[in-house]
Amino acid sequence: MWSATALLFAAACAPDEHLLVVELRSDLVPGVEIDRVRVLVDGAARAELALGRDDALASGVRVAETTLPAGAHDVLAVLERNGSAVLERAVRVEVVRATSVTVLATRDCRGVRCPADDATASACLGGACVRPECTPETPEACPAPACRADADCAPAGACAVGRCAGGACLAVGEDVCGPALYCDPDRGCAALPDECAQWGPWQDAAPIAEVNDPSGDDWGPWMSPDGLRLYFSSERGGGLGGQDLYVAARASAAAPFGAPARIEALSTALEDSDPSLSADELEIFWYGGAVPYTLFTARRADLRAPFGAAAPLAIDDPRQNDITPAVRADGLELFFSRDGNDSGFDLFRATRATRADAFGDVQHLAALASGATDCCPGASSDGSTLYFEETDGSRYEIRVASRPSADAPFGAPVPVPELSAGRAAGDPQPSADGRTIVFAGRLDGGSWDIWRASRACVR
Repeated sequence: MWSATALLFAAACAPDEHLLVVELRSDLVPGVEIDRVRVLVDGAARAELALGRDDALASGVRVAETTLPAGAHDVLAVLERNGSAVLERAVRVEVVRATSVTVLATRDCRGVRCPADDATASACLGGACVRPECTPETPEACPAPACRADADCAPAGACAVGRCAGGACLAVGEDVCGPALYCDPDRGCAALPDECAQWGPWQDAAPIAEVNDPSGDDWGPWMSPDGLRLYFSSERGGGLGGQDLYVAARASAAAPFGAPARIEALSTALEDSDPSLSADELEIFWYGGAVPYTLFTARRADLRAPFGAAAPLAIDDPRQNDITPAVRADGLELFFSRDGNDSGFDLFRATRATRADAFGDVQHLAALASGATDCCPGASSDGSTLYFEETDGSRYEIRVASRPSADAPFGAPVPVPELSAGRAAGDPQPSADGRTIVFAGRLDGGSWDIWRASRACVR
């Protein structure tokens, strides 16, 4: 906390110098996309401040105060995540008396190299190169403003609003996404990243008794990021044409689930199975229809609204069975199974640039192929870890593979014995925070039920 006493003390102790207060404004998400800012003045470190989710960075956060002799000074704000620079913004300020300067760092400057055509335009604002003298306090040093009011700025994501700051548009996330989620202005509601460096083993695997039906198979579980809704498919009641899609809700993560309700808007006279949703639960994917099975999707405006009409995915191959879709939390990567080999199903992935686009660029995940049936994937919220099922028809085991980033290939899969010990296990889906996993389990040749296990972070 910066206090008035500290400001007076700084000014009084250096009568031949003047106070400079540095404020940072940015539409990068504090505590998620950036967690620290370092402030350098004339190349020397002057301040360092941790940034958390409660910091109102889009409105402005005071990040440094220092005393300087009169004259021009170069201020550099380095915005970091886990010790690595995400974005730097340089400003030049003329100190003639007690002075305040705003460092405006916009998310669209990530990856922009300045200067470009003009050697004097060595800073970035609004995705373009500008002179470092360009600040909200000195608009005369800036190019023509991109906005003059908030209404001039279009939001970049469904949960974000546009704000005009110093002639540049900010895309600012609103607090509308719910627990365990945050608003990514570029992608919409997304799961909060988990910070665990090493997990312990999965423990306490047990059926979720209140949702399971003894008369038939329950399959394909997916749990909402806040843990309050469990989506799955079930044969209960004979179904309309095999399995149908269901959802069960509860009041808190510690409470039991209530009675499952069929998702009537998506129920057909054919198979409807294995749901997977985006983190905001506004987009759902599943497979169904007649053999060969098809991948479907549907959308809704909010959690209280019914899903709209089902639409087949453009990536679906009508000659083959495409089943068990699993979408990454941000909705930009889809994993699924396709029976494209002699032994059974293999795993595939498809991507898209935004959630308004169709999926394309289908890739076979050959590194995960075992020669048996590999299917039923479930991705971690950031897509770095993929759980899936391997089976030869009598043995059902869960395996896991990891990759360092969404652009990198997966490494060799390894078994997860604690989930498969003493039971057939498949169709796994880890929770958004990585602490819980839901999967389909079967004991002694009985029906498939929905199971749950948990784990703890060990470091």
